[in-house]
Amino acid sequence: MNKFNKPELKDVRLHLLNSYYNDLKFIEIFQECKYKKISEKEYFDSTEFSFKRFLKDWGIIKNISREQQIHLQKLIFKWVRKDKENNVDLLVQNLIEQGVTNNRLLSLCSKFLFLNKPDKVFPYDSHVRKAIGYNGKIYSDYYMKINTARQDLLSQFGSEIIFVEKKLKRIESFFSFKSLNVIEIRKNRIIDKLLWIKGSKKYYLKLIIN
Repeated sequence: MNKFNKPELKDVRLHLLNSYYNDLKFIEIFQECKYKKISEKEYFDSTEFSFKRFLKDWGIIKNISREQQIHLQKLIFKWVRKDKENNVDLLVQNLIEQGVTNNRLLSLCSKFLFLNKPDKVFPYDSHVRKAIGYNGKIYSDYYMKINTARQDLLSQFGSEIIFVEKKLKRIESFFSFKSLNVIEIRKNRIIDKLLWIKGSKKYYLKLIIN
């Protein structure tokens, strides 16, 4: 993977600082519903960081009915309370068996399991796929390619990471995730943003030209 230039690193920093609070808030509310601190009905559309808003803000599935969304939410929470809660590929297969069909199903499953285990799961994203040069539909392979590049990506962020981590830690102080590794969440969000910026159309075209 080509080295990051200064404008790219600046964009990574801005994206992280602008999105990190909302990312953690979506995670927090999802966790509250998972552990039944709030009801699934309340989580669906009665909170600012609801299931419906997550579907919209993260561009997961469009043009599906309210009834279909409620059914999907029930299936998601049934899954995350099971032993194999982090296995994206198995969740995809499970939803297909339950009659849920959509060409963005892999993206959907990864993003909800990201809310469930953000210290272990990366969202499946088209920009990230471009950055790592992956065209497949198997999440475990996608994850492996990201993990292989992990240390190189963090080292490329260089001195930026010291400044950004101070800011991110300040945001983290508003949250308490007892069952999650916050350090890994932070590192994973940094890695995800680095790859997202590198794989976005603007920079990806530059890579091809170079």
